[in-house]
Amino acid sequence: MDNATVERKTIKATRITFSPGAKVGGGVYTIGARWGHASISQGKRVLVFGGQGESLYSNTSVYDPVTSVWSEVNTVDKGPSGRYGHTATLIEDTNDPNNQRVMIFGGKSGKKYLNDLFSLNLRTMSWSTFHFEKSTLPDSRAGHTSTFVPSININGSHRMVVFGGSHSDKYLNSCFVLDLPKSQAGTIKWTKPQIKGKAPSQRSGHTADYLKDRNSILIFGGFDGRKSFNDLHLLNMTDMSWTAVKTNGTTPTTRNGHTSVLVGGRYLVFYGGCSESNVSNDIQILDTDSFTWLAQPMITGLILFPRFNHSSNLLDSGEMIVFGGCASGVLYSDMCSLDLKLLLPTPPTPPTTRPLPIQQSSPISTPPSTTTTTTTTTTSTNSNINLTPAQYSIEHLSQQSQTTTPTPLSPMTASTCGSCQHHNYPHNINPTSASLPTTPSSIHVNNASLVNTNLLSIQLSNALSLLNSEQNQKTNLSDELMKTKNERAEAFRNAMEEQSKIETLEKELNKIENAYKKELNQKNKVQDSLQKITSTLKEKETIIQSYQEIMNQLKYNLKDSSMMDKKDSAIVQLLYQFSAITNNCNSNSSTGSNINPTTTTENILLVKENIVNKSLEIQLEELKKENQKLKENTTNNQMKLLEYDLIKQTITNRIQREAVSVDNLLGDKLDSLEMKDLDKLEELYHNGLKKVGAAKQDLLQKQLLKMQREKEENAANGNGKTCVVCVDLLINAVLVPCRHSCICSTCAKKLSLCPLCRTPINDVIEYY
Repeated sequence: MDNATVERKTIKATRITFSPGAKVGGGVYTIGARWGHASISQGKRVLVFGGQGESLYSNTSVYDPVTSVWSEVNTVDKGPSGRYGHTATLIEDTNDPNNQRVMIFGGKSGKKYLNDLFSLNLRTMSWSTFHFEKSTLPDSRAGHTSTFVPSININGSHRMVVFGGSHSDKYLNSCFVLDLPKSQAGTIKWTKPQIKGKAPSQRSGHTADYLKDRNSILIFGGFDGRKSFNDLHLLNMTDMSWTAVKTNGTTPTTRNGHTSVLVGGRYLVFYGGCSESNVSNDIQILDTDSFTWLAQPMITGLILFPRFNHSSNLLDSGEMIVFGGCASGVLYSDMCSLDLKLLLPTPPTPPTTRPLPIQQSSPISTPPSTTTTTTTTTTSTNSNINLTPAQYSIEHLSQQSQTTTPTPLSPMTASTCGSCQHHNYPHNINPTSASLPTTPSSIHVNNASLVNTNLLSIQLSNALSLLNSEQNQKTNLSDELMKTKNERAEAFRNAMEEQSKIETLEKELNKIENAYKKELNQKNKVQDSLQKITSTLKEKETIIQSYQEIMNQLKYNLKDSSMMDKKDSAIVQLLYQFSAITNNCNSNSSTGSNINPTTTTENILLVKENIVNKSLEIQLEELKKENQKLKENTTNNQMKLLEYDLIKQTITNRIQREAVSVDNLLGDKLDSLEMKDLDKLEELYHNGLKKVGAAKQDLLQKQLLKMQREKEENAANGNGKTCVVCVDLLINAVLVPCRHSCICSTCAKKLSLCPLCRTPINDVIEYY
């Protein structure tokens, strides 16, 4: 088929109306709208795995185009979990066409990216999974492609090539190969091959198709997180080398999330996809023989919806089935078909065979065996022979059985063979009793009847051979069924034995758990007793420590008191009494002797109350003294205020005498003054500023000396640690969360990391 022929024709699109089918476990199954699913076509049916819709799907659905019904597949064993963005790859067995399986790899489940591998046997519809070493597994990914590459030699193994995809915000261009050995003794394994040439850029949402004539995989389109592509790259499976493909014709727009099918081993048909700005609904065709983009075909019968992340599958009938996808936030559950028969190669015309006429022969010769026979009947008056038709038929069939072996034919072939022409006897001859004429033409008439009989015999032999073949097939199927039953029975017995072992182990485990619980209860009881004893000791130590602190504080407060100088007998006695009780408690606690905690506590409380009362009396006397001092200070301040008012009045009088008012001093009403008054006012300002500056300097000097003394005192007491950053201000900030206290609050506001542990600073707590 040339390109011009393809360009002149259009592609017919048809909307498919489907019906719900059977659901696993009973009920009616209706397939839901979804995107990101994976699908394969097997002959005249389509299987769909997973996808994202109203929920995350994990089941398997099958579409039958003959009945136009979607049904849920009843599979055996545990299959893959719900996911989308995964791949489904049909693995074919060249030795056994019925031994086909589907490989499910990768995808995304919620926020988790996957790299697990599952296999579905299409003959038994049973799932199996594989376990590999983590070092050999591909990176978990979604939006990748998995392409089946059959073996090109007898001893080689089939391969599945995984390329591209994405993981979170990271896009990939790595390539992994899954080796699929032909024999059951072989091992399935992942390998990362050495790649030659420049690989395509990182991408996901692309398509990958295997070109058998080139033994290569063709990559088209994709998305790298910033932009979409419309380039083509070829991966040669012989030497694993990448090549960028230069095409002819008009290149399609950039896209990702599109689909592709290979028609007739030559034409790649792409549908849909999206870019950064829009969603496409166009059909693009690439001729892989010359890598030429054909003119965009005309679509008739139906306007295709723009969509991406859908599925497209090519049936044996030449129809491309499109299902699901999404566009602009809308999920699709519709189906449509595209008639691509015009892209299939034209089958060669079978040669026509002309019927061969039967040659005249003697009665002893064997007539030729043909599918279609043409016989001419002639009548003559030659001498008769001594054979009746029945006798001739028996002898002829005997010779035919000795010289001819029937060729097996199919029932269709047998039923469509050409029928022989019927020959009528002359009206004056009875065919059952009259003797045949002895002429060759009369014998030729009987030959035609014998050919009819021979054809029936051949058909009977063919039917018997077909029956024997079917019987053998039934026997084989019965043997396989019996073998499967035996294997299932053996597996069930093994499972029951394992179950009994598990139950025994569970009983022993329960016994061990009960014994452990008893020991744990005893241990908890002992721990509770220890905790009670520890809490009692802590309470005693806390009481003793608190009273020791009270005593130390009282000693410190009364250190400079005049009452201590006078050796007040009551205070001294109370302190000695408290010290004796405390020391007694400490000695008893250290030696572990039995004491009465109630008596000790009462004594301590009594002493504490007496000490507190004495302390309050001393504080009251101190407050009285301070009150007296405050009264004296108040009297002095009042005297100073009177002096200030007198000075103010004097200054006011002086200013009035010198013709400068208070308003003039404040900068108001200056336009009413003369030049000499302004000079006086300026002199007053200068003198006042000098005095204010000198007073400020004295005050700052006093404050500086005071701060220096405080700093020296704090340093002498060990409390004056300075900031490790500015080495000037005192430490008054705690950093959170590391809890380090090494800098001042001023430096803490400027730093983002702790200067000790380099931990980020989330918060700063100031203290004074």
